[in-house]
Amino acid sequence: ALEQFESALAIDPQDKPIPPFKRNQYGTTVGGPVISNKLFFMFNWEGLREKKSLTNNASLPLSAWRTGDFSNLRDANGNLIVIYDPATRVFNAAGNVIQAPTPFPGNRIPANRIHPVSKKLIDYYPLPEQERTGANFINNEARRIDADQYTYRLDYNQNSVSNWFFRHSISHELGYDPFAIPNMGSNTDTDVQQMVLGHTRTIGTNKLNDLRVGFGQLENAHISPRANVENVVKALGINIPSDNPLYWGVPNIGVSGLSGLGEESDAPFINDDKTIQFVDNFSWILGEHSVKFGGEVRRVLYDQIG
Repeated sequence: ALEQFESALAIDPQDKPIPPFKRNQYGTTVGGPVISNKLFFMFNWEGLREKKSLTNNASLPLSAWRTGDFSNLRDANGNLIVIYDPATRVFNAAGNVIQAPTPFPGNRIPANRIHPVSKKLIDYYPLPEQERTGANFINNEARRIDADQYTYRLDYNQNSVSNWFFRHSISHELGYDPFAIPNMGSNTDTDVQQMVLGHTRTIGTNKLNDLRVGFGQLENAHISPRANVENVVKALGINIPSDNPLYWGVPNIGVSGLSGLGEESDAPFINDDKTIQFVDNFSWILGEHSVKFGGEVRRVLYDQIG
């Protein structure tokens, strides 16, 4: 009932199955002694697999337009929108237009007049589901999230006054957000790790020192799906620099009345941040009083592209 209600509110076709939403979460934890009363371990894994269809209405070029046939291109009032041949303009010696261009016969652009780049770009548009202008295609492409996180820890009781521990966590998440045009969108690739080594030592009967050394790293890449995979600009024959694989992908193309073609325009955007940390705290009980002091040294490194 909930799915039917949501479908009625949205723009999903009523004669087709409801776009799927699948979310699976997994996990396990195991731990125990390695050496009795001395060394202990713990391991944890958490996983997420999610696919959620996001319904987008797109305006695509009609099938006839792909071959230059605009004989039925009309405005909101039903009037023919005339396509003029720019090659028929007449200029004077000063470069001024002295004769306006004439329309293409039948409002059809000859195949040999369509630029090779345009012919290749049009193939990135799917065919419309309905041969009409405006919203004529429904994209139910899924937003995807694949994530895994691992954590392991070791605890070591050196003796009655000295204890150590080490913990390391690793996380990887790959996400994809679709656009109105299928197979465009943007990828977000995130890798995180954090590790810490700690030592706690009792000094005498009234003093305690706690030392920790930590390292953390965040790598986050917001890139086009075809980055590092397909040099579309070069394949299209567009004469602009395209040697860096991070910038590969379908270029952004805007056409009035159509959904924008192209992958993420705000890409690549890549962060590689690191933090190194030293923390020491000392506690001292003096009769009825307790004193605690310590310090922290932290080094933060930011590296960014984009």
